[in-house]
Amino acid sequence: MAVLHGVIPVFLLLGLGTLARRLGWAGDEFIRDLNRVIYWFAIPALLLRLLGKAHLGTAFSGPMILACLVAGLVSTLLAAAVAAMLREPPRRRGVIVQAAVRGNLVYMGFPVIFAAAGTEALTVAAVTVAVLIPFQNLISIWALALGGEHRGLAVLRAIVLNPVVLGVAGGVAWAMAGWQAWPWLDNFLRLLGNIAMPGALLAMGAQLELRALEANRAAAAWATLLKVGVTPAIGLAIMAALGVTGTPRLVGLLLLAAPTAIASTAIAQEMGGDIDLSTACVMAASLAALPAYVLWGLLA
Repeated sequence: MAVLHGVIPVFLLLGLGTLARRLGWAGDEFIRDLNRVIYWFAIPALLLRLLGKAHLGTAFSGPMILACLVAGLVSTLLAAAVAAMLREPPRRRGVIVQAAVRGNLVYMGFPVIFAAAGTEALTVAAVTVAVLIPFQNLISIWALALGGEHRGLAVLRAIVLNPVVLGVAGGVAWAMAGWQAWPWLDNFLRLLGNIAMPGALLAMGAQLELRALEANRAAAAWATLLKVGVTPAIGLAIMAALGVTGTPRLVGLLLLAAPTAIASTAIAQEMGGDIDLSTACVMAASLAALPAYVLWGLLA
């Protein structure tokens, strides 16, 4: 039941987006513009406030975070190898890497973790994502930049000046400074950030088409296997070797098992990646989320 509480709302919002498309309320231009607003405004606001208000020094599990980082790096290499094996063009390779590494930590992982283990586990998760979010985003943006039209210094510029990275950097700086935001600014960031995931879910639901998944079946299947299967398994093995147990192990495993982030589609669109493949990867991983969470929850 705890897993269902976190997963069902996601699928309901996806379904509403699909319904809106079928009713003619969400055309291609609307979806494109909504993704752009989410990418440039809502996601940075969400990350800025989330990390800025987190207590980074509490509930910090170094061994668990190390296991998550190593698992992510191994999955990055495996995803790149898979993309090469499938002989994918450059603009699709970055999408595969992003799909295998970048998880829906906050809006899928957090509800499941809170429902399964309560406030203590959620606090550990909040501190952990302060490290995982910039890590996963940097890998994803780097891979997408290399696969797009960016070369040399343009790759570095695309990474550093990316609004997602800027939101993360600003949030970490805010938290480290211990600054208390003005109430009006905090409310503004909260309202703007609240658009991010529901808006991304609705936009992605409007873009979901079985033919897109069918056309990208092999790449989406490999990316999904890496994201919700291989990556958590690697993380679990490393945590076991490092002696991580209890709440930190549960949190780390459920964060690693989070399906591909919904916002990946908007980011792939802006970074020149294959948006159809990105949508297919998110769809496949989201469909696999329920059995994956049940499996890893039991093993944790």
